[in-house]
Amino acid sequence: MKSTINNTSSEVSNNQILHAGFDLFNKPEGTKLTKSCIYNNMIIFILGGSLKINSPHIKMKFIEEPYMLFLKMFDNCTYEIAPCSKVLLFTFDSLTIDELLSFQAKYDLLPESTFEWIELKIIEPLYSFLKLLIQYQENNYLDYKLYASKRDEMFYLLKRIYTKEELGNFFYLLVNHTTDFERHVAANYMKVKNVKELANLMGYGVNTFRIKFKETFGIPAYQWLLNEKAKRILKCLTTKEEDFKSIIDEFDFSSHSHFYKFCKTQFGVTPEELRKKLNR
Repeated sequence: MKSTINNTSSEVSNNQILHAGFDLFNKPEGTKLTKSCIYNNMIIFILGGSLKINSPHIKMKFIEEPYMLFLKMFDNCTYEIAPCSKVLLFTFDSLTIDELLSFQAKYDLLPESTFEWIELKIIEPLYSFLKLLIQYQENNYLDYKLYASKRDEMFYLLKRIYTKEELGNFFYLLVNHTTDFERHVAANYMKVKNVKELANLMGYGVNTFRIKFKETFGIPAYQWLLNEKAKRILKCLTTKEEDFKSIIDEFDFSSHSHFYKFCKTQFGVTPEELRKKLNR
């Protein structure tokens, strides 16, 4: 397995907030890969070979090339990539969920009770785009900055190539099986500074909110908010050229030393070192 994001730095890539990116599985010697418990939203692009996927509440399914499949985060499922397959795994976080909600079908093509994986055929020019990504992976060209660009390009291609009807089906599990609680968190978390403010904004007592959040997202609300903040800061550091003061003000750090401590804790490096690694 070769990962996209790991080219930023060994320290940064070890942080769980960077569990997003393109991962290549290509084992010609015949090794199979089995994974359980999905912690991020994921699109599996099968460019060669096949995979098997099953879940306690969904019938086992075999999918072959050239198809892609969407898996929703925290799904209790297991997927097994067959020997000699070439598969590109794309995991993504809440920075792109808001965009994906625009795929919500006005069509209501499937009944609300339906819960199944729906594959979509990989066609041109998406197929050539994915082949180029594989070349980038194999030659270690994909750093965080290029990953962010290619992630945006990929979603652009999806929306240009496929109809809203096809995408509504493909992302059905994300859009139609996202709870009101998840949608409200996604809509409000950037408006608040801490868990208490988010709980109040959503009309919950703090303790009740923490319990419900952990049950829904799989991690404590405080940690989730820290992770989201860190991801947004990473994006700023790769797209903004101004000094750190604007970032300190935007994210409500009390001082430069507070921002310095945050970066050291979350990424293992100083803000200056992090910017250099992300933009080299």
